[in-house]
Amino acid sequence: MAKILIWGATGFTGSLVACELAAQMSSDDELILGGRNLKKLEAIAQSFERPCSLRQAQADDETSLHTMLEGVDVVASTVGPYRRYGFPLAKACAETGVDYVDLCGETPFIRRCIDELGDSAAASGARLVHACGFDSIPSDLGLLALQQELESACLPRLGHAQTTLCRLKGGLSGGTFASMLGLVKDAVNDKQLRRILGHPYSLNPADERKGPQGRDRSGTSFDSDHQRWTAPFLMAGINTRVVRRSNALLGHPYGTHLLYDEAMACRSRLQAVSMSAGLHAFTLGAALPPSRWLLGKLLPKPGQGPNEDERAAGYFELQIVARQSADTPEIGRLIVAAQGDPGYSQTAVMLSQSALLLAAGESSAHGGIHTPASALGMKAVERLRAQGFRFEFRGAA
Repeated sequence: MAKILIWGATGFTGSLVACELAAQMSSDDELILGGRNLKKLEAIAQSFERPCSLRQAQADDETSLHTMLEGVDVVASTVGPYRRYGFPLAKACAETGVDYVDLCGETPFIRRCIDELGDSAAASGARLVHACGFDSIPSDLGLLALQQELESACLPRLGHAQTTLCRLKGGLSGGTFASMLGLVKDAVNDKQLRRILGHPYSLNPADERKGPQGRDRSGTSFDSDHQRWTAPFLMAGINTRVVRRSNALLGHPYGTHLLYDEAMACRSRLQAVSMSAGLHAFTLGAALPPSRWLLGKLLPKPGQGPNEDERAAGYFELQIVARQSADTPEIGRLIVAAQGDPGYSQTAVMLSQSALLLAAGESSAHGGIHTPASALGMKAVERLRAQGFRFEFRGAA
């Protein structure tokens, strides 16, 4: 019998993950709801048809976190911003050998876990798997699945890949916006933090933080693969780092000189220019106290999100195009797509399936700080396909 604990079950995203786990877990398994407020946990538990256990803890109290983890196999954490609230729980899991998955898209938090928890996780056997939501599972598992398809078709190994978000309907969570505002605010006065955010290999193992990759794209360009103008993709800053760490941890299946980039397709050049300018304006606004205060008032708050109908109407589709090198013809592409709001409905599916995979013993990864590709691999692709996700390979014409 597996025991899975969802930490932050009373939050908006946490409650969606808890609901998804309640529907997907075997009747022999135990679902545990964890959080600070016992009354709110009881209210969530009463909405499920299956029985749930409740455990109360404080995010900054290591003793209560260790007590909460007793007998638990896997923790799914939805409590962010992770840089502010997440480290004590990750540390407790690394020390006690409990597997851990989260929705973190915060590069500095993942880097801290790599630097400070890698040894203890390796010793205890805990697999800490970050970025198990919309950032960064579609990109990370998509590239892994694409390379597998190329190998099966006896095509050349990719050395250059670009992911383009071609279709999207849905919103970012209030927690994601809070994390972004907090990161920009802290980076203004922290040179080391700026280095981590800007370094293309900041999440790689310590001895592999050099390579041919330059800075993230910052402007518009015409993409001949899709015959559309593109703008920078908001999530590229985390997705690209996760993909490069996967490549290193898996023994460089994409080559030692992989070039990887992400962009967002637009309807016109004007829209691409507008979106690029908007992203720069958001970053600048988040850096200045008056405009950051205004953004905090206008953007969704943590714990807020779209209703059920709005979530059901969402969707996403991204395409990953592979080449042997930047100036060679396409050798194949993979489409990753799903119906449902990517930041809420499908993120709940992705995190839940990540936790279920580890609980079921389907991962052969050893203890350490992992990515979805390095810990979950093609087993996760199979699970997501069973949940309605498309991972569709198309060879070059």
